Amino acid sequence: MMLLACAGALSRYSLAPPDDPACRPWRAAFMRHCILHIGIPKTGSKSIQQTLYMNRDRLAKAGILYQTTLDPEDGTVAHHKLGANLRGSAKQNRLTGITLSEFGEILRTTSADIVVISSESLSNPHLNAERVQRLAQLITGNGFIPTAVAYIRPQPSLANSEYGQAVKSFTFDGSFADFIETRNHRSWRMDERLAPWSDESKIQFIAVPFTPENTGIDIAAKMLKRAGIPPARVDAVHLEPAGSLNEAPGPVAVAAFRMLSRRPEFCRFKDEASSRRAAREEATRRGWFRDRFVGLDDPRAARIRARFEKENEAFARRFFDRPWHTVFAADYERHWEPNEIDLGAIPPEVKPALDDFVATLAANLSAPHSAAPLTLSPSS
Repeated sequence: MMLLACAGALSRYSLAPPDDPACRPWRAAFMRHCILHIGIPKTGSKSIQQTLYMNRDRLAKAGILYQTTLDPEDGTVAHHKLGANLRGSAKQNRLTGITLSEFGEILRTTSADIVVISSESLSNPHLNAERVQRLAQLITGNGFIPTAVAYIRPQPSLANSEYGQAVKSFTFDGSFADFIETRNHRSWRMDERLAPWSDESKIQFIAVPFTPENTGIDIAAKMLKRAGIPPARVDAVHLEPAGSLNEAPGPVAVAAFRMLSRRPEFCRFKDEASSRRAAREEATRRGWFRDRFVGLDDPRAARIRARFEKENEAFARRFFDRPWHTVFAADYERHWEPNEIDLGAIPPEVKPALDDFVATLAANLSAPHSAAPLTLSPSS
């Protein structure tokens, strides 16, 4: 009877133990939680991950485990390998960090009452319900209650940020209009993309609007609180914020990366992380990350909103208890002024700097004997 009484006293998804001393012996049985921060991409994930990683020792002292790897010296800050392993993606072979089986062993052996996992790859559209169910069973089978936290961003600004990331990562070299037309728009349907998590009965799913009150330099602390950890417990850790990470490229940087991506001299190098980093560092040195790229204009933003309006409203009423257009009112009021550089008509005041950037990077990454004066044939 005491067990039943304590079970009633402990809210299933509350992480705060009751004051009743009679319930304390049952704390571990009822209060162990696994928080799964699943993204989505372009919603501050890297800032969250870096902050949690930087403060992992402080968190551990507070009974909150953020363990990304079995080797504490390898510098892995997130759980991307776990996400790729769960999906069965070949990408897992190129990543460092814990696997699904290693995660299960961590759950089995840890004394922490809260375990935190973070990877935007866990919201990958190719992750199906069966695999999420498998993860939920692993977590609950080790005595933890899983809570999945996903940040939700309006599709227009999401599209703009995803394009900048794709160009910066050298996975896309077309225009913003090309990106919008060729994009698999199902990945922007939040109801479908997150259904494996929101529909899994063993998981408490929490959707968090990507709005100022939920973001900022302390986004990691806010995420933990939204996941259910009592604010006082989070505040007591005194998380040192990582600051702004994964900065968005400006319009000149976007043009430069697109031009460089099309160079034959660069093609064989762009899959190397060191080459991509060199390009970003050079663009940063030239000051091309100071302004943000904008590919949207107001009519295109309105068309994107209209495309997802019905699904967005249903999602918001289910998870926010408010209309989508109320939650994201600022997005509807925002004025978009595009600053994209047309590679077929590069302004004369910009072209010399772009040509020099391309020549410098391509020459530095090519064999010395193949380096030659480089020019770019204009193309859109």
